[in-house]
Amino acid sequence: MILSKLARILVVLLALAGAAPASAADATAPLIVLGVDGLDHALALDGIRQGRLPGLARLAREGSFAPLLPTTPAESPVSWAALVTGSNPGRTGIYDFVRRVRGTYGVELATVRKHTTHLALPPTWVVAMAAILSFAGAWPSGRRGRSRPLARVLSVLVGGMLCLAACAVARIPRDFETARPARQGTAFWDVLGAAGRTTEVLWAPLEFPPRTTLSNVKLLPGLGTPDVLGTQGTYSLLTDAGAGGKRDLEMGGRVLGLDWRGDKATVDLPGPFETSCRLELAREQANHLRIAGPFPAVELASGGWTDLLPMNYPLFPGFGLHSLSRLHVAGSKGRGVRVYVSPGGFDPEWPPPVLAVSHPRDFAGQLASEHGPYTMLGWAADTMAVQDGVLDEDAFMESLEANFRQREKMLLGEAARSGWQTLFAVLEEPDRASHVLWRAADPRHPFHDAALSVRHAHSIEKVYGWIDAIVTKLRQARPD
Repeated sequence: MILSKLARILVVLLALAGAAPASAADATAPLIVLGVDGLDHALALDGIRQGRLPGLARLAREGSFAPLLPTTPAESPVSWAALVTGSNPGRTGIYDFVRRVRGTYGVELATVRKHTTHLALPPTWVVAMAAILSFAGAWPSGRRGRSRPLARVLSVLVGGMLCLAACAVARIPRDFETARPARQGTAFWDVLGAAGRTTEVLWAPLEFPPRTTLSNVKLLPGLGTPDVLGTQGTYSLLTDAGAGGKRDLEMGGRVLGLDWRGDKATVDLPGPFETSCRLELAREQANHLRIAGPFPAVELASGGWTDLLPMNYPLFPGFGLHSLSRLHVAGSKGRGVRVYVSPGGFDPEWPPPVLAVSHPRDFAGQLASEHGPYTMLGWAADTMAVQDGVLDEDAFMESLEANFRQREKMLLGEAARSGWQTLFAVLEEPDRASHVLWRAADPRHPFHDAALSVRHAHSIEKVYGWIDAIVTKLRQARPD
């Protein structure tokens, strides 16, 4: 752990670890706590000694620097649950990323608990009958065989609204699954809030949906936040191979076949509650694709990435579920089209109405309005797609940096803002980069790839440099 008494910035170097005590500080002074997932003590120490991490070196020099022991088992959710509550896994109830579904051989996410919600909606036929009766009221009636014009207009309007309501009632599922937090125990931000200290938490681990109810705590969930499908992160690969078909990949991806009609193709991305989001692809020129959907059309060359794009899954006219994804063209030559669609995280400006994605409910949208669109996925890095061979390591690093730069923008913007006394934020990039690229950096790795090492032997060190730079920028943003 590194503690700077002067800048009051606590950097938690978490390599699947627990917490270490910090020295007492002024209870009213601003405090920034930066949790960094997978920042290895030995690599950080090497970087400090070699002069590549001046920001961390300064903190080590002015404060302290020591390794943290991992929890048992040594898994990220297990360690984060222990760190934020000060409790062991026996008390937090988090032992792994997944848990066994009782009575089956299957597993489910251990970071959230599924909860079935029942909507007490009237039968569709009742609403439809009310619509018919309303329309009937618009026909001539009474002793003189006519109705008043205003009454007729109102009857038609009400009948039309009831027709729409009947369509909605027919489409809305009566029973659907929502989420509840799985982690037990009281997080330190609730302790601070209860003590009267205004606290802001960005990417809180194991806190979806947010359980805090304190008015002086603002919270955006992180690790454990599912995608719009309710999974840890289901991506899609649009490809010519197996046109018209659909199959699942080992690490959570799905392959959707493209059926071309000349230079154009359409595909429906499966969504929740049997909804779908249609994308239209067209070959514009050699190695270029034009892709349109619920967003303005974009043109991508082979190897290119889009920004986060809105995806809409309509349940009925005028209402649907919204997510954000990025697209990447992995190949577009001849018949070898391969388009990667990242997992759809909740759109913070259009959250699902029955589920809080932040506390307070509008906090996620406020962050998007101030800092631009961002992904709400708890596991935002595209590690699974690399393991399935859908993305290469170059594309992975481009996506990882894009996500990091957006988080950096949000964190620095919130750090510069007044109104909080404690700011806690979690950055995941060193852990995710290590998942994918350790075999390129370590010749002793059983899957070491010499060819990959030529391009990415120092990529993990590069990510450590991002963390070092953000520490320096935080000190500059808040010299107090």
